[in-house]
Amino acid sequence: METFTFLFTDIQGSTALLKRLGESLYAQLLADHHSLIRSGLAAHDGTEVDTEGDAFFAVFSSPRACVAAVLEMQQALAAHAWPGGEQVRVRMGVHTGEASQTATGLVGLDVHRAARVAAVGYGGQVLLSETAATWSGTLSRRGRRWPIWACIG
Repeated sequence: METFTFLFTDIQGSTALLKRLGESLYAQLLADHHSLIRSGLAAHDGTEVDTEGDAFFAVFSSPRACVAAVLEMQQALAAHAWPGGEQVRVRMGVHTGEASQTATGLVGLDVHRAARVAAVGYGGQVLLSETAATWSGTLSRRGRRWPIWACIG
């Protein structure tokens, strides 16, 4: 067992975006999205575990690095000029916990918890479990404030 900070992301309303834009423009949108997410991962030592369509699963060894990455990603996504003038809103969920490296990938209840954290969010939100928020310092008593949209227990 190892401790990781897990990140799950997903574009809100991706099916509707595909219908509005058509396959060609949506493919461009998806390529831009993937590039922005991967840039944020690389800048903060995140590791891409898997992608499925418009969703990412990544891990970080540091909760603080993950928080810095998701804030950077959300800012880049908001500032980007999207095809067709669309607004792309990505939900992100973060949880810190344990998992085992297996032949099929990372396995553990905390992986599932992280996915559930992301699933309850809306596009543009970053949700942190209480564990991730505590370990990352976002619940610090030192008076530091991070622009995290929600913290769930």
